[in-house]
Amino acid sequence: MTQDSVGLQILKEKPRIRPPYVDIEELRALPVNTLGRKYAYYMDNNAFEIQERPLVKHIGDIELAYIYQRYKEIHDLLHVTFEKDVSVYEELEVKWFEFQQLELASAGMSALVGSALLPPQEAWQLFTQDGPNMIKEAKKAKFCMNVYFEKHFEQDFQEFKNYFLNNY
Repeated sequence: MTQDSVGLQILKEKPRIRPPYVDIEELRALPVNTLGRKYAYYMDNNAFEIQERPLVKHIGDIELAYIYQRYKEIHDLLHVTFEKDVSVYEELEVKWFEFQQLELASAGMSALVGSALLPPQEAWQLFTQDGPNMIKEAKKAKFCMNVYFEKHFEQDFQEFKNYFLNNY
């Protein structure tokens, strides 16, 4: 994040994707084709509350704790961006992306171990098609931690996807 101007801005400003920084009512009022409205719909449709992500504990370095908290808070925005719901299969697809980009052991373990919950045919499809496709997406996308999602809430969803996913 320190090698990117937006990443540096995020580290300096430490934005949060939770009240009072993000108002879900304002997002619900945005035009239907915006990132913010799609995020609000995703959260409502799944009965999620943006403040329900637990705060990071047990990380002594304040900046590292913020970075990990940020990762947790943008996770649902990755689901929205990739138009993935919350099924085990779609959660694992997002984990493949996160593991490729963030190299977090927790994401890698989730992607690997979670596949045991899938029927064999779905696990095969995940490992041979959809997982590798998410890795390709991760390689060409902007580094997700350097995306100031909040500043894109009013942006047309397709324009945002093009900005985020077509970095190269």
